Amino acid sequence: MTDGPSVARSEQAPQVASDADGSKVAGFDDVTSVPLVSNVEERGRLLEFDFDALPFTVRRVFMITDVPPGTKRGGHLHRSGAQIVACISGRVDVELRRGAARFTATLTPDAGGLYIPAGIWAAQRYLEEGSALVVLASDPFDPADYETSF
Repeated sequence: MTDGPSVARSEQAPQVASDADGSKVAGFDDVTSVPLVSNVEERGRLLEFDFDALPFTVRRVFMITDVPPGTKRGGHLHRSGAQIVACISGRVDVELRRGAARFTATLTPDAGGLYIPAGIWAAQRYLEEGSALVVLASDPFDPADYETSF
């Protein structure tokens, strides 16, 4: 078994939520991209999460897979828990809302993760067959933490 002859390793830098021209989006200064290390070579992609570099201690990890294209999931906010969402395959739009402010980020495996603090409503739309998300959460599952109305 070999690690392979050529490995490309890249890390994305953290950024705040921004629109197409790179300027900050009002109402979402605390939403940031989370750098992930991606090792890509002929055998595939290894996506690394450095827990020590995350803005919270991870208490729960879950994946969302096998979602038909065009399907919308989420549609809630967490009263106290924060999350990092990262696309591990395909493309997923993440819509964020806070008050009158709205922002949509498109996640791909090359885009890094998206840190979503408590109090921001979020929904995901799966854009392609095979799209999948991994979610790192600061809190264990608690249905009382969810607010579904917006």
